[in-house]
Amino acid sequence: MTKQRIISTWYFEQDSDFGGYYPQNSGPAHTKMFRDTYRRCIYVFFASARESNPDSKLVLFLNTAWKTNSSKISREVETKLNQLGVEIIVIEYTYGISLTRSLWKNQFFVLDIIKYAYENWSSNNLLLILDSDIIWNPHIDSEDFWSELSQSGLLTYEIPYSASDEINGLTRVELTSISEAIEQRDIQLIPYFGGEFIAFDMTIIEQIFQRIKKDYIIHLSRVAEGLPTFTEEAHFLSHVFSKIDHPNHDASRFIKRIWTMVLKFQNSVDSDKSLLLLHLPSEKNYGIRRIYKKSLKVKKFSEIFKFSTVGIPRNSLLKIILDSFWAMLRRARRQTKFFC
Repeated sequence: MTKQRIISTWYFEQDSDFGGYYPQNSGPAHTKMFRDTYRRCIYVFFASARESNPDSKLVLFLNTAWKTNSSKISREVETKLNQLGVEIIVIEYTYGISLTRSLWKNQFFVLDIIKYAYENWSSNNLLLILDSDIIWNPHIDSEDFWSELSQSGLLTYEIPYSASDEINGLTRVELTSISEAIEQRDIQLIPYFGGEFIAFDMTIIEQIFQRIKKDYIIHLSRVAEGLPTFTEEAHFLSHVFSKIDHPNHDASRFIKRIWTMVLKFQNSVDSDKSLLLLHLPSEKNYGIRRIYKKSLKVKKFSEIFKFSTVGIPRNSLLKIILDSFWAMLRRARRQTKFFC
């Protein structure tokens, strides 16, 4: 029997007292401007996903009901998601109480998504959970990816940090030490798996969820005792995927975290054009914003997508000028009460 393919992303809407700091989308997270940035990403994500995966089930996970009338963008995106056949599921955020840092306070929401899948979906599914600032490359066939996921059962995106690199508060040596303190096993230095990409055959979700459930309790106790512990979902999932009895298969030929910041760190190369999944954290307010405006006017995402719009393989002079102008305008807008 052919397995159903589920493609999901998530959006966590927070109020003013929740806190949190999100480097690629600065400003208070409860404002219209901040929220609309993610709403645009969500539509671009699903528009590109639907064209590349016409028969897949598309799901958006929320922590609260979609607020249709909160902005013009919110109304536009809701209409477009309905047209694309995106199912919206609202779930409670139960895994956030363990966070010890203000950076990305909503990241553990992906654990609640895995919990929902475990409790509600059958094993006859292939599940993909992605960040919403990912674009499906319309020039690459997705069948190779789904075939590999079906054959391997578990794909992880390993980012090649060295043992001593600090990754959001922990080095891989420290991450391995924490993992070994939770449960000793004969393993090498734990890889760092990017949290923007979670992909597995639902036949192994029992292993994954039971490991999450068991080790999250230990994680909470370490927080309470002031012991070193995980500071983000990628740390925790790197531990989980390294401990379960199922081999990891690297997904790096399908996805890359691509940095395209003007006058800052950039790692894009020509070969990025051959990737299926383009993760573009620094393009939320720039290239993705421009793609969003154009995509509303066409039926096929591929009609308007250009690599140059998102700085692949390098930023053009026009993009540098546009991005710099928009960055200055955003800073000015954040200082006015009208956009709060």
